[in-house]
Amino acid sequence: MKRNLIAVALIFLLPALCPAQDGSLTVVTSPPGCEVTLEGEASLSGVSPITFSYLLIGEYRLTVRKHGYESYSTILILDPAQSQQINVKLSPKTAAKAALRSLFIPGWGQKYSSQKTKSFMFGALFFGAAINLYVTHDDYVDKRDEYSRRFGEYDEALAGGGNIVDLNRRYTAMVDAQQVAYDAESDRRLATAITVGIWGLNLIDALFFTPSERATFSVKGLTIAPSANPSGAGVTLTMAF
Repeated sequence: MKRNLIAVALIFLLPALCPAQDGSLTVVTSPPGCEVTLEGEASLSGVSPITFSYLLIGEYRLTVRKHGYESYSTILILDPAQSQQINVKLSPKTAAKAALRSLFIPGWGQKYSSQKTKSFMFGALFFGAAINLYVTHDDYVDKRDEYSRRFGEYDEALAGGGNIVDLNRRYTAMVDAQQVAYDAESDRRLATAITVGIWGLNLIDALFFTPSERATFSVKGLTIAPSANPSGAGVTLTMAF
């Protein structure tokens, strides 16, 4: 009789002891240990795998991040009467992907791999070098045109049988303009070399010095995930029960 009473009591008490999970949202990620944020009428965050057991309703943005991996973001419509589970697999950031970005825009690959200081440095250096190249090229064109004008004047005077004093004056002006044009061309070549050099260093840095996420490992349900980011380093511990 006592056993029957206990069984009946447990049947009535079980819902109170183990509340229903309707309306919960479970986020499981590969790899585990990702930062999960949920933003809508309320803002929630945690580390995966995680279950948001609050009764949420409406439109929410789910964002999953982990250093060394590409972020994931999507819009969810949550129903408080229905539980959901989202499985997210993040793609690792690779040196090849970073280099491909830096191939087109210097500093973009560094920004992609969360190296903000390097990204700003390469971007600013390349931008400054590109402006300098534009200025030196424009100056070279002006100096070249001036030399062409002086050469035309001397050639015209020579063909017209001008006097020796006028020819010498025009010749000297032509030679001086030629030297100035040569100097301007040298400056342009140097500016081109600097611009290409910065672009090349940026590409090499993205290809060979992009940081990668260190591997996680588990020991009897305890997951240890060393990680690093520009602001410091840390270790994420996750225990499976």
